[in-house]
Amino acid sequence: MVKNMESNFLSLFGGIFQDEKLKEIISRFELKNMNILKAKNLMTLEVFSSFLVKGSDSEKIEKEIAKALNLWEVKLNIKMPSECFSEEYYPVLVKEVKAKIAASNGFLNDSTALFDGRTLKINLTHGGIELLKNAGAEELMARIILERF
Repeated sequence: MVKNMESNFLSLFGGIFQDEKLKEIISRFELKNMNILKAKNLMTLEVFSSFLVKGSDSEKIEKEIAKALNLWEVKLNIKMPSECFSEEYYPVLVKEVKAKIAASNGFLNDSTALFDGRTLKINLTHGGIELLKNAGAEELMARIILERF
């Protein structure tokens, strides 16, 4: 467990980033935990963010840290307040579901989502609702949302 590092994410990793947008994002991170598995050349960082972090920004941060520290992989687990959730996060959900449930790939292509503050409604352009439910996509999306928000 990381102690007294809540405000030090930027001081630990800020020198790695040239992109001012990414520096601004990480300046607001609170580091909660850091694990390094040397045998797997892997670092996991658990952070809290009081604002929504887009999946593409998260991936860029992971790649920059991994490259700078010569690690095979950096996994950034970001916890955000529930009020930060919106349909803007839907592409992240789709990407993760596609990575974990191969059968979902074609059915989630071109899908859209609306969030009314309580329910995430998904429009599947290519059908496949029963297949997605049977494959566990609905439960996986719910779990990801609960873990992060």
